Amino acid sequence: MRQTADSAVTGCCAGERHGVDYVVGLARNSRLQAKAEKGFVIARQMHELTGEKQRFFMPLAYAADSWGKSRFVVAKIEVSDKEIIRASS
Repeated sequence: MRQTADSAVTGCCAGERHGVDYVVGLARNSRLQAKAEKGFVIARQMHELTGEKQRFFMPLAYAADSWGKSRFVVAKIEVSDKEIIRASS
């Protein structure tokens, strides 16, 4: 079943009250990209030093406007010769 992140997070909120954990994939957006920018700076520097593709994961606190509170998200950071791949979570 596919849902938007907002509807999935809203539906999971009830579970949070009972200690239920969940994973939801989020689409890229400008706010997540801005929060992950430090990671891109480091990845670009490492790529320039090594010439190798850089990929790592960066923990962030993030809240969409429609969410009642911030949640833990993980941004995937990738930089290679071909392109800079922007954050996705």
